[in-house]
Amino acid sequence: MRVSLLLRCCRDLTGSSSDRTRNGLRKKLNDSMNCFTDIRQFITAEYKETVERRYYTVTGEKTDESTIDWLIATGCVRDRKVSKFEGLKQGNLNVAEYEAKFTELARFSLHIVDTDHKKARKFENGLRNDILERVNVLKLHTYVDVLD
Repeated sequence: MRVSLLLRCCRDLTGSSSDRTRNGLRKKLNDSMNCFTDIRQFITAEYKETVERRYYTVTGEKTDESTIDWLIATGCVRDRKVSKFEGLKQGNLNVAEYEAKFTELARFSLHIVDTDHKKARKFENGLRNDILERVNVLKLHTYVDVLD
């Protein structure tokens, strides 16, 4: 489908002198705009599928269309949330509060924690040193194990 869509949209639009009449140009412009709309819809659908796959990879849950649209729409907010997530440390928070903050910000950072192992390591690395030392002794591999 991708190849046929691009071939249809990228055909030669110059034409002969009779094609360059006002009506001919109007039709070609209309065709070009329709082609652009088709390509944009195709790219949007592919991007939504990618976001849905990443969401499922991180959370293990299927999501609805509104959540995917929300994740895409909050792209500008996402950059700030990703920065916060990258620097997230437990600090003075208890583990439950840290886990809640981690989960909230992880929604915006699916590319950082796209596997359970990466999610566990990121969570561990943000823990206070006294807690991290106890967790490291256990050699836990999954995020759920680290939380327990």
